[in-house]
Amino acid sequence: MILKFGSDFTPTSPVCHDKPQLLMQRARRILEKMGALETDLGATIVESMGIVELRNGQTAKALKFYEESRQLLSSIGKLSSHSGALLLSSIGQAKKRLKDNEGALEAYGQALEIMKTLGTLDTMGGISLQENIGVIKYTIGEAKEGLTFLEESMRLRESLGLAQSVPACWGLLHLGNAKTKLGDLQGAAEAYEALVNGINARAQVVKGEFGGVDPASLLPPPTDRRSSAAPSAREAHGNHSQLGHNANGDCQDHNCSHSHGHGNGHGHGHSHGGGRVDVSPAQRYGISSFVYRARRPFDSARFQAFVDGLQAKRLSVPLGALHGPPESALSGLMRAKGTCWLTSAPLHEHSWSFAGLTATLKQGNPWWAACSEQHIFLRAAYPGMQGIYDQVRAEAWDQEGGCGDRRQELVFIGGPGMVEEVLRAEIDDCLLTEAEMEVFTEANHDAVAPFELSIGGVSMRMG
Repeated sequence: MILKFGSDFTPTSPVCHDKPQLLMQRARRILEKMGALETDLGATIVESMGIVELRNGQTAKALKFYEESRQLLSSIGKLSSHSGALLLSSIGQAKKRLKDNEGALEAYGQALEIMKTLGTLDTMGGISLQENIGVIKYTIGEAKEGLTFLEESMRLRESLGLAQSVPACWGLLHLGNAKTKLGDLQGAAEAYEALVNGINARAQVVKGEFGGVDPASLLPPPTDRRSSAAPSAREAHGNHSQLGHNANGDCQDHNCSHSHGHGNGHGHGHSHGGGRVDVSPAQRYGISSFVYRARRPFDSARFQAFVDGLQAKRLSVPLGALHGPPESALSGLMRAKGTCWLTSAPLHEHSWSFAGLTATLKQGNPWWAACSEQHIFLRAAYPGMQGIYDQVRAEAWDQEGGCGDRRQELVFIGGPGMVEEVLRAEIDDCLLTEAEMEVFTEANHDAVAPFELSIGGVSMRMG
């Protein structure tokens, strides 16, 4: 379906200004006038209106929009699609908030059957769905059945390499609660211990029963505070006679050009020819950064192995070093972030962030270069998006090759232990080889991203 907005639909229209709900209401009215509400796009817009209401705390209103969207998808025979399963999951979420556990389980169950048929249970949506069912089950007293769903969701997380993610920690918490209700205290303790390790892999777990632990094990080891204490006033100010001052504090150095401001506290400042030179923290601790750029996708598996290696290096640093002097704590790679192009989802840009022991990878909007002309027109119609598109074309577009805005652009920040040449070589190994690039190009040369638009944090998708 080709959708064209009338002349009364313009990005500068006041009704569209930073009000996604009003914008979607207007889009809905246009579709109704065109007789095109019973379409993928119509169902998506109505569902998105429900998402906005849910985020505003209006759960009952959100549920009405969700139910209407379900009727629209059902009328065009699309309820059994992946989009239909996600919509049913949203209905279950709304009913769960309204304390309608029976209704929530019914919606979740329908979504589960669709995902089983489509073979998409091993996705984040499938994992979240089974976890939600498990939580409701053990909440209403069906702990044994709920535990089955929770264990299956954790198994899928592990198979996808997501066992150390934040959502996995919530899953472990629910798993521990369910096992506690079943009286499996040993299993619950193991789940809670895995939860602690997931939050902080360096944490030392102290086990005990009914609080029976040595208090000393809960306190940090004693340290010699004198070694890191601030110097005394005399040490900080220096020996007056050595600095060229007499006992009265009068300066005896005729080469000293400074002024004194004496008060009851005898405070004054001066600067000698050989005095201290202020340096920035970056200069003092050897902080540096560099930007990595490339116009070739990363092999997703090799990039994940690279990230795992960065985390392993941080974990190999002795725990005490992170609490020692800044020179040791700030050594090596400390921070990295930027935009990635990955083979696992080549039509979408990804944002990657690495800090300390934590790494996150999030899928973003489709690359502009992967969008059809109609898709670009619809994205650029939203207030502010035309300026973003123009900026991308001017600053990030591949003017010589055919990559468009698809690229690698990552910044790395670290201390003296960070070796730029080594990191660059490791990242280069993540890029596709010439042979791999030929296969990749052949497989994706005519691929077009599905219609997706994010308005005020609400995502709409068609196709």
